[in-house]
Amino acid sequence: MTFNMKTAGKGFIIFSTAALALWIVPWICAIITAKPFSAPFTMYSPILHDFTYIDRSGGKALKLIDSKGNVHGDEVQPLFYYMVLTGRGALPKEIDGHKITPELVKKYRYSMSEKPQYVNTKPAPAQLLMESVPVRLELQDPEHAMIFHKDGLHIYEMNSNSEDKAKTEAFTKALADIGFRFPAKLTSGNPTHRKEFDEGYLLTDSTGRLYQLKMTDGRPEARHFSSADGISIKYISIVEISSREILGYVVDNDNVFYVLRPSGELIKTDAVWNPQKENLYISGDLLYHTIKASDSDGERIYALRTSDFSFENKMERRYDKPQSFNICRWILPFRIYFVSGNDSYVKPRIKDFSWAGTIVSILAITGIIFWRRRHGN
Repeated sequence: MTFNMKTAGKGFIIFSTAALALWIVPWICAIITAKPFSAPFTMYSPILHDFTYIDRSGGKALKLIDSKGNVHGDEVQPLFYYMVLTGRGALPKEIDGHKITPELVKKYRYSMSEKPQYVNTKPAPAQLLMESVPVRLELQDPEHAMIFHKDGLHIYEMNSNSEDKAKTEAFTKALADIGFRFPAKLTSGNPTHRKEFDEGYLLTDSTGRLYQLKMTDGRPEARHFSSADGISIKYISIVEISSREILGYVVDNDNVFYVLRPSGELIKTDAVWNPQKENLYISGDLLYHTIKASDSDGERIYALRTSDFSFENKMERRYDKPQSFNICRWILPFRIYFVSGNDSYVKPRIKDFSWAGTIVSILAITGIIFWRRRHGN
């Protein structure tokens, strides 16, 4: 019994040491050998009809470089630097037949980003539900929360922490009457008063069909988007911007990017984005939307016309990341890590399997065993 306990104790220590080595050694190597790298900020220019990126390598002066290597100033991005150009009296009054004013530019100007880390993380079961038409005209903090179950949508009043039976019945009926099948599969909302207006939630039911739900004067307002029927939806995002010309974004299982209009029209674009594996950045203005999908290897950047989201241009950039000698691949069979940029969970994961490291590890273990036996340990 004593021998077995001693052996088990040694085994546990060896296992723990090996696991820590597979976690800590690669981490230390990465810190020592890592070199800074960042992709240049790129946007589509309505003046050049070309992509430009910011270059500050020559000092503090702003330089914009187009795809041919030509250097320009901020005047080639008037819809992005409109406040600076307005202050200088250099904002153009017209671009390609479109009237340009600071008010119009501000109305259409917006940006958004998304990361796999948030897409792949399971949302909390309770979601805040705010009033879309507040009594004081300005949006207020949500007072209700909603939870989807198989039998319907349950609404709770947060102050009393009790279910609002009347709202539960009304909201469940409103969705059921237009064909919603419980529970919800995907939901997207932005329940904060720090916005101009509220469009509630975009959501898909258990069959994958697309709906919208919001609370208006305390009552449910729900509608079904038949334009999305037949599409296998993997991602939705509600959009509440000043122009009110976009209600949301939809991505299907083939990673095709769609734009949902408030009218219910669903526009299929030429942009492709994998929500589970790629970062997304969108910069929209009066004339064009620049959409960037990126991962650790590179990025694809699309230019779409704001009027109808038709294709305008595209560029791809592979990241020229600095190469360094990775000693861990030569001494360790694989790497253990606990967090990932693709989700928010802490759990053990195995990555970077190496045949060379496996062979070296086997030889090292064999050598240690042989040495211990020769020395009687």
